[in-house]
Amino acid sequence: MNIRTNYFIVSLLGSLLISCSSPAIKLSYDFDRGSLGEMIEEEPGHFRGSTMHWLKNDSIGDQYYWFYFKADHVKDQTLTFELNDLAGIYRGKQHIVYTDYTQPVYSYDQERWERIRNVRYDSASSTFIFSESFTSEPVWITSPLVKDPWRH
Repeated sequence: MNIRTNYFIVSLLGSLLISCSSPAIKLSYDFDRGSLGEMIEEEPGHFRGSTMHWLKNDSIGDQYYWFYFKADHVKDQTLTFELNDLAGIYRGKQHIVYTDYTQPVYSYDQERWERIRNVRYDSASSTFIFSESFTSEPVWITSPLVKDPWRH
């Protein structure tokens, strides 16, 4: 079992040290339409990485991106995700794939979906950053650009 220390509590005298541990957050995408590139947890609850870059040759654009993944061991935690290298090509020119208005969605049951409203797109680095506080687990997180969770 992979355990990571979340925090330490030190008494006012500095003599008592209590370690509280929880299972490591696990990100997975090994399910239908799952997609996520390599992600690294830089610090507790802060993940940085990429989406999978799928290439297409339709004479209009040459790549597209989406993410759809599951996160385990996230209850009562706020997570931040930074997705890098999101500069796309459309009709031979670079275009923005995500913006500050792009709101990923999440679900605890894959039936009811909520928007993640805390988002930011850094156009200088083509990085999409979003964060959310989760009250249950597991949670599925997806880009609304490809998967429409409201359509059944």
